[in-house]
Amino acid sequence: MTGIIYGTGACTPSYIMDNNDIAKLVETSDEWIQERTGVARRHIITEETTVSMAVQAGRRALENAGISPEEVDLILVATISSNVVLPCTACQVQKELGAIHATCFDLGGAACTGFVLAYNTATAYLAGGVYKTALVIGSESLSNLTNWKDRGTCILFGDGAGAAVVKAGEDRYYLPVTHSEGSKGDALTCKSRYQGNGLTSEINLEEMVDDEHFMQMDGQAVFKFAVKKVPEVIREVLEANEIEQEDVDYRAVNISFGNTYGARDGMSLLERFIDDISNIWKSCICIGTGNEGATAGHTSGRLREKTVEEQNIGNRNLLENVRANTEQEIELAVQEKQPSLNVQIWKRYVDQIDISIVSPTGTRIGPVKEQLGTQRFTVDATEILLYYGEPSPFSTNQEIYLDFLPRGSYINSGVWKMVLTPKKIVDGHYEMWIPGEGTLNPGTGFLRPVSSTTLTNPATAMRAITVGAYDSLTFSYADFSGRGPLTGESASAVKPDLVAPGVNVSTISVGGSVMQFSGTSFSTPFVTGSAALLMEWGIVRGNDSYLYGEKVKAYLRRGAKPMPGFEEYPNEAVGYGRLCLAESIPD
Repeated sequence: MTGIIYGTGACTPSYIMDNNDIAKLVETSDEWIQERTGVARRHIITEETTVSMAVQAGRRALENAGISPEEVDLILVATISSNVVLPCTACQVQKELGAIHATCFDLGGAACTGFVLAYNTATAYLAGGVYKTALVIGSESLSNLTNWKDRGTCILFGDGAGAAVVKAGEDRYYLPVTHSEGSKGDALTCKSRYQGNGLTSEINLEEMVDDEHFMQMDGQAVFKFAVKKVPEVIREVLEANEIEQEDVDYRAVNISFGNTYGARDGMSLLERFIDDISNIWKSCICIGTGNEGATAGHTSGRLREKTVEEQNIGNRNLLENVRANTEQEIELAVQEKQPSLNVQIWKRYVDQIDISIVSPTGTRIGPVKEQLGTQRFTVDATEILLYYGEPSPFSTNQEIYLDFLPRGSYINSGVWKMVLTPKKIVDGHYEMWIPGEGTLNPGTGFLRPVSSTTLTNPATAMRAITVGAYDSLTFSYADFSGRGPLTGESASAVKPDLVAPGVNVSTISVGGSVMQFSGTSFSTPFVTGSAALLMEWGIVRGNDSYLYGEKVKAYLRRGAKPMPGFEEYPNEAVGYGRLCLAESIPD
């Protein structure tokens, strides 16, 4: 017997802390965090607790599975942030749910692997015939253990709970492979706040609030350990179950996530990683374009140098015209009560430019000459950090990053101007982005936005299938859908590949009710499912053993149908057209 998941549920606190909020506590930025962690925001408890979140997630999982609390035999809760030492969280969950027949206990200390360990434990009980139905929960209030002065850890953690109903099934029981490495324990620690019994040792109340009693982590050590060990354990679990890598039929991966940081050239470390994964095994990765197509979060242009003839013009009026043609002014509207803002400028590293910044009050800074590293300026109620980046090992592009930070509560509202002055130009193209619309006050954006090149990362990965959205009721293009092309040397690549229904899509929400949602997060699963069906038709049913990767993309492109209003294909809005699986199956 094995453990089969019959239903799932989740609970997250209502209060959301984004990266700009973190930047008010420690020296960091939204882009710095997203580039290194992929984290844009985290949920933080206010009135919620580890127990209340576990109860809510468990209740939703039971509802999703159609199972009553009385049918549950076993409740396991993985947590390191229980409300109290005793009783255990699982017992409190049992009480609140009314699962009167369940055996309950917590699995503490496993931290990140807690839910996996709890699932494996439940599956072992089910396989042994001890229990038939288990409720497995992971719940953490890590904000209570986080040192909000430590930027190495506070950017990573949040609060929430997830639950799954697991029942015994007749399928083969696959042996799990788990390991512990006690010698690496110092890489992630959190001391007990109660280190003394008051009898044989003295309790020091001052030490109980010391920083040592918050989570301490050596991020580099944890990362290096994970990167090395995860591939080894994957191979080990295949061997333990006498399965060859080639025996795994296929993998269709759905990524309904993206952020607005990066050059959009397909060359970042994350994009290259996705491409590498797409090239091995029987894989197909589908990624949504994001929902920034109709926002004012992007603009672009091209700079050029003055010619010798232009530089020698003596007539003042003509000279002013030359300056207008060579120097470009980008206007950015900032609404009231905007707590912070950042601007990314991406260009070819070979081009050299100076930047001037004009505040809404008319105060001008610059031109600021190119100097690798950070320069800091103060204008009225706003502090500006300007950073000239250097090319990475993966790209010839250069980032110029501007961070607008409040000296008080908010940065200056009004129209900011960024003046780009060319010094030495070879290519001249530049792209500018601000954070996603959902993180800004309504109305904050470029006054002359450009809708092209609004794909979010990592939809720009070359070998991924990039999915936009359309309205399946009216067969009209969803203007929020992110658009290509890519930038730089990758501009000739076709992105997106196709579009799928992404407007008012009916789906099951948390709690089991049916709701309608719009966005490429909901169009992408249509394509991921279609890719899986194609691979199942080809690989599992024996029609085409090599139907994976770029071959799946090629078939989906060929089967795509035209969209009303578009004459040429592929194009930067809908790629090769709208999804049609029936036409994608080869004759």
